[in-house]
Amino acid sequence: GKNALISMKQGGIEIPSGDSLPLIERLSGWCKTSELIMLAFVLFISVLSMFTGNDVKLEQVFFGAVSMAAASMSEYLTTIGYIIIAIAARSSRTSSEDAAVSRRGAVIKDCSKIEDIAGADSIILGDMSLLKSGRVSFNSFFANGEIYPKEKITENPDAVCEMLSLASEAAGAYVGNGALVVNGTESSAAPREQIIRRASELFSSMTGKSTARQVLVIDRLNGTAAMAAGIDTAILQSVDTGREPYVAAVSDIQSILRCCTTYKTDDGSSPLTNDIRKKIFTETARLEFIGAKVIAVATRPSPFLTLTKVATLHSDMCFVGFFSLSESPARGAVELIRKIKAANMRVLLFSDNPEHDLYYGHELGLFNKKTKIVSHADYSTASKEDRSLIVTMPPFHHANMADNLAAASLRYKIVREAGGKSAAFISQEPLDARSLAAAGCGIAVSRSNRKPAAQALKNQAQVIVYPDAAEGHGGFAEGVTAMMESRRAILNITNAARYLTASQLARLSVILLSVLFGITMPDSAAILTSGLLIDFTAVLVMAFEKAPENALSIPCSPLPKYTEQAGYPVICGVICSLLCTAMPFLANWISSAAHLHPLKGTEMVSLLTASGFLSQLALSTQFMKRERLLRRGTTLNSAYVCYGISTVLFTVLVLFEKHAAALMGGSVVPLYAAPLALIPALVLLGAMECYKALRKK
Repeated sequence: GKNALISMKQGGIEIPSGDSLPLIERLSGWCKTSELIMLAFVLFISVLSMFTGNDVKLEQVFFGAVSMAAASMSEYLTTIGYIIIAIAARSSRTSSEDAAVSRRGAVIKDCSKIEDIAGADSIILGDMSLLKSGRVSFNSFFANGEIYPKEKITENPDAVCEMLSLASEAAGAYVGNGALVVNGTESSAAPREQIIRRASELFSSMTGKSTARQVLVIDRLNGTAAMAAGIDTAILQSVDTGREPYVAAVSDIQSILRCCTTYKTDDGSSPLTNDIRKKIFTETARLEFIGAKVIAVATRPSPFLTLTKVATLHSDMCFVGFFSLSESPARGAVELIRKIKAANMRVLLFSDNPEHDLYYGHELGLFNKKTKIVSHADYSTASKEDRSLIVTMPPFHHANMADNLAAASLRYKIVREAGGKSAAFISQEPLDARSLAAAGCGIAVSRSNRKPAAQALKNQAQVIVYPDAAEGHGGFAEGVTAMMESRRAILNITNAARYLTASQLARLSVILLSVLFGITMPDSAAILTSGLLIDFTAVLVMAFEKAPENALSIPCSPLPKYTEQAGYPVICGVICSLLCTAMPFLANWISSAAHLHPLKGTEMVSLLTASGFLSQLALSTQFMKRERLLRRGTTLNSAYVCYGISTVLFTVLVLFEKHAAALMGGSVVPLYAAPLALIPALVLLGAMECYKALRKK
């Protein structure tokens, strides 16, 4: 319900609780199938023992088979499944040291869709800002007739301070720039004001100077006026009454330079020649091409105290200069893009500025020279030939609702026609709610970790992302992390189920071979210990196993049926049982050849038990690690190390300590036979490593 932790973390949305998850329902069916097979074999082995003519007692066979069926504990796999899903949902979030930050990371809102989240094979990006962190840096600036690189900002703080002050006064960047949420629609400061505010904050942190000026705003006209041509303008009166009012104007380079006839120099002002214009436009084009935001500033004395003659007010202005900011990629975005490309995942980007987005995406490694820019009208044809595309889309301007609805409809159409299992990343626009619903996995990205996503997007999303940045950017890395954690859940559940199948079958085959050939059978205590203790611990460790580095490259379909998934585990289980039951025979052959006393029945039990424990350790290791274990750079988590050490110590006690051996129904094993307990584990480990290497090739 709404009081659940996962609900409170995403803004108090009420989530239906108590409904069973489709994945757990199929897992329960898997367990029931396994349980019925085990019970059928209990009856079969018990009846078979009466007709084999061996010395194995029916009582011993029956209790051994019942212990084997009880040790399978198929029911706890569903519990482990819930644990694994809960771990994946929690791990997609990141811890926050700032108490003021209420949200961070990704929240998997609908865990019943975890297979859809995990199975996505294509990514749809609503805009390129999802790849940006919100952190900005100065790129270069123009002042006093010269272009300065970003390293020179601390050498010319006064010139930059003047530009930032004029820009903030002209745009009113410190007036009403807090984002509001009204009826699910976000309104915030204009993009130009946000850039100026960030530049001022960055400048202050770099130089320790404040950009605030002691002025009085007499009048202000923003860029919505038709005659203003997109230029934010203010008439300012200095506190020093000896100075006349002056005009401050801020906009893009083209708009500002159309108004300017001079530019500011150290000696005053000079005519704005074509050479100066060419220098400015060349540098501006370079900056905009690499994705930087360029803000130009101009000023002049004011002959008017009101903005009644805007055209005259903007004539013969003096160009003060420009500054540019560029945004850095979101944390982890470049690394995740590399994994996405390695996994050959498809990427679609909706863009209203395709050339800039292509360049920025190319720099990040998301796109390459073959990536095409296509119109939304040509998408159907282009998508059949090319995988990754940039699809041009009309932007949302909120000036005309009919146009906005048409833009939202186009985006919905492309998402629906994308095909396959897609994960759609959508940020801040409530009209995109239908697009989220059309995707296999809808990921709603909030403007920042302090501002909630629009309610309409929350309602249709399976994942809600609160970016790590504080200024309304990012979210891609967190969304892909949620996808990887969902894959982690599916992979870990599948690995646990396959391992249990192999381990249970190994125990079953040992009992069956004991009945058929009259060899020593493990004690009921050993069978129960191997299942209830070793198996449960191994599966619990698997639940916390992190997603592999190449998780996005691993085909991750919904949990298969029992018969479709049992082939490889059955082979492993049968090999394990054959190797373990062969060890007592091998020990007796060695004793005969070396003229040593053969193993007693209780000693065979201890040897068989120890080899079984070590074999389970080898099996669990291999099913846990999908990649080859014997390779450089492989790491094991601490839980697995503790589990491995405990299993080895317990095995040593069974082999050499009389009380532990007696507990398992055996006795201490001679030194010449004890090392044989390692052979099944080593053979299994080597064979499975070779299989992994061949499969990878």
